[in-house]
Amino acid sequence: MEFQKILVPVDFSTCSRLVAGQAGALARVHGAAVHLLNVVTPPAGLPAALMVQPDPGTSPTTITGYLVEAAQRRLDPYIEAATAGGTRVTAQVAVGPIVETINRAARDIGADVMVMGTHGRKGLARLALGSVAERVLRTADVPVLMVRRTPRPECEAESCDWCPHGLSTEEDHTVAAELDG
Repeated sequence: MEFQKILVPVDFSTCSRLVAGQAGALARVHGAAVHLLNVVTPPAGLPAALMVQPDPGTSPTTITGYLVEAAQRRLDPYIEAATAGGTRVTAQVAVGPIVETINRAARDIGADVMVMGTHGRKGLARLALGSVAERVLRTADVPVLMVRRTPRPECEAESCDWCPHGLSTEEDHTVAAELDG
């Protein structure tokens, strides 16, 4: 199967940055483009048009506008991870229910495949928090390639976003080697 467009939903976790890099490597093999997507959802109970003034001296904006702008500012490391080696990358921040918005974006851009990270939650955490990746997998119109990070033994969160300080030296070399082929 040849891929032309790869959709990569990112949630700003360390896992997502690694997945973006792996999707970039896959795109290079296929001569495909990567489309990064972050979905923002205004906090429950707040109207999307609620006006906020994040900092003194700035113009008021809607809560949705503020969330979109903040997400756009955070995309650069994910774009860099996906573009290593020359992969074509576009990035977008969309607003809406996460699973539905991811699936709509896949249709809108004509994605051939989605590449997603999964936190690998288990037990009560999975029951309480659900699994966006699992719900996308069940409802997607295109194939979904799931990438699961294995947490370190010292990880208390038991999720892929276990490293608050970024990549370890070993992982940094592993990712660089994968991206270099």
